[in-house]
Amino acid sequence: MIFIFLGILLLFLGFLYKNKYKVIPYFFFLFFSLSFYALAQQNNFYIIDNVDVDVTAKSAAEARDLALIQGQRIGFQRLLQQLVSPQDVARFSQISDADITKLVEDFEIQSEKASAVRYIGKLTFHFQTEAIQSLLQENNIAFNKTVDRPPLVLPILTMDTGSLLFEDNNLWFNAWQLGQARNQLLPVIVPSKDTQDMALLDGAEALLGNQSALARIMERYRTNDVIVIELRPTINTKNETVAEIMFQRYSPTGKQDQFSQTIPLPNNADFNKVETFQPLVDQVVNNFQTIWNRPQIASLPVGPESSLLVRIMPVDLKEWSFIYEKLKNLPGIKSVQPLSLRKSNFLVSIIFVGDESQLINNLQTQSLRLSMDTNGNKLITLSP
Repeated sequence: MIFIFLGILLLFLGFLYKNKYKVIPYFFFLFFSLSFYALAQQNNFYIIDNVDVDVTAKSAAEARDLALIQGQRIGFQRLLQQLVSPQDVARFSQISDADITKLVEDFEIQSEKASAVRYIGKLTFHFQTEAIQSLLQENNIAFNKTVDRPPLVLPILTMDTGSLLFEDNNLWFNAWQLGQARNQLLPVIVPSKDTQDMALLDGAEALLGNQSALARIMERYRTNDVIVIELRPTINTKNETVAEIMFQRYSPTGKQDQFSQTIPLPNNADFNKVETFQPLVDQVVNNFQTIWNRPQIASLPVGPESSLLVRIMPVDLKEWSFIYEKLKNLPGIKSVQPLSLRKSNFLVSIIFVGDESQLINNLQTQSLRLSMDTNGNKLITLSP
């Protein structure tokens, strides 16, 4: 991060001198700083943290050994969920513990407790990037080189008395926490609901899509996706009790999409019990691939190498870094070389495998679009 701050400082000083020739080196310095930062971030997607284990055996030592084996399998499954399609995740359901161990670089113990026969821990596993990619390639499985961490969900309960987020009586939130405890492969991050979360944003800011508040909580949980899930119990026109659920998805660049779902409830549903909300979490999760339009896995392109000159016109340097990282890690991309870096107008040379149609399809999986302006220049932009 220090490189980014230094680059921004130098860029600012360059503009003060109002000398375009002095500004150019600062742009390049900032670009390479962001490149190194993007490279460092890439490794994070092969780190799976917050793996909870609870094992009982004949001794504490045996329980710990079994917990590590159990934990690395959970970590491996969670990593696959981030890299490949759900169908391909299932292909590794029978992989042996020994083979998973070969893929693990090392592990960390975030916390642990042990008795004479029981081991409880929260673990982090570091998976070997090259070994994972080789395994997928050997099985002819398309994968994303890097992907964002799962989305962070912000469950908001709106009743007649108002909207609740981190308050203790938000049973909709509590149901999501219980759901994650039951199923560690739940494809979302549920906030800790601690004082730090409360200081970052409140329910009103989440509902209004306050970008600075959402950015703060995204940074804390190291994710590029937040889904605000507001549940409103109501009576429909047929006098039936239903849960109206509104989903609003945000990325670092702003609101991406929104959609809604209505789920029928028993007419005698008790909204003072968390058990009323738990089946709703299960229904949302079961349809999660549809509800949250997770990008498709980019295909592995085939064919000769091609080159393309494109212009990228981000609104700010943060968006440039966001687009650059996605381009650099797209399957089939050999290099992304900046040729001219001007404020909000970057000329970039891309060398890629396959033809332009394959490139266009793979760009779409990362919410990027290749188009042409009125002057015949090819542009890469974020999809609306």
